[in-house]
Amino acid sequence: DFFFVNGDHIIPIEVKYGITRQKIVPKVYNTFIKHVGIKKAVIVTKDHLHEERRENLKILFRPAWSVYNLNTEFEKIP
Repeated sequence: DFFFVNGDHIIPIEVKYGITRQKIVPKVYNTFIKHVGIKKAVIVTKDHLHEERRENLKILFRPAWSVYNLNTEFEKIP
């Protein structure tokens, strides 16, 4: 849905606000991993707080109420 760009670093931000029982990672992230080389992605959800790794990509699931504090996550970009 959005991209956060800081110099050479790109962080895709996907919003999945509906009620979900599972953590869904968009298939487009596989393309980003292979062709763009992103290191981190964010999925904004209604209520999930979770992190997972997929190949070299760290995926942060963050509830909508916590996105005001995402800048601290972005500061940790390698």
